[in-house]
Amino acid sequence: VLASNSGALRDYKRGQYDKALQEYQSSLQRKSDDPRLQFNTGAAAYRAQKFDEALKRFSEALNSPDLNLQQSAYYNRGNTLYYAGEHATDPAKRNDFWKRSVQDFDSALKLKADDADAKFNRDFVKRRLEEANDQQKQNPQQEKIEPSEEAKKAKQRAEEAVNRKAYNEALQIMEAQLAKDPTTKYYDDFITRLREVTGVQSSTKSN
Repeated sequence: VLASNSGALRDYKRGQYDKALQEYQSSLQRKSDDPRLQFNTGAAAYRAQKFDEALKRFSEALNSPDLNLQQSAYYNRGNTLYYAGEHATDPAKRNDFWKRSVQDFDSALKLKADDADAKFNRDFVKRRLEEANDQQKQNPQQEKIEPSEEAKKAKQRAEEAVNRKAYNEALQIMEAQLAKDPTTKYYDDFITRLREVTGVQSSTKSN
C-alpha cells in the first residue's frame, strides 16, 4: 500500500480492511483523479475480498504516468482476477477471469522483467487454467457439483490462512470439511495445491 490517507493506512496495517476501504472511498469522493489513492483503495478492497471494487480501482490506477505504479497495479489486478475466478461458480466465467489474470501478469512483466512474483503467479495461473480444462474434459460432470454454504465458508477461512502463508492450517480446514461434507470435493484442485504446499503469492505489492 502506498502512503496517503494516514487513518486509512493505519487501519489497513492493523488488518481492519473494511474500515480502511470505507476511509479510502471517502477520500476518493474528494480526490478521484489521484491514481495512488485509487491504488490504495484497490488494495484495501482486495484484502476485504471486495473483488469487483478492487478491479475497478486497480484499473483506475493504471491511468498513472508513473510506470512503477502501473506495474504494481497490473500485478495486483492480476491477483484480484485470480481470486475472483476462484470464487466464480461458473467454469466459463472462472476461466475468463484467469485468462485476464495471466494477461495482467504479462503486462506487469513487460514493465519489470525481473519481477519474480509476477512470473511465479503468471505461471501458476497458467497451470490452473490447463488443469481446469483437462479436468473438465476428463470429468465434465464434476464441474456441476455445487459446494454447500458450509463448504464455501471453509474455503474462505482456508484462503485467509493461505494469505498468511499458513498452508498447513488451510489444509486442515479443508480436509476437516471434506470429511463431513462431500460437496467440498468441488474444491479438489485447491486441496491438492495445499497438499503440494504451493499457491499464488497474494501479498499486495507496493512501490
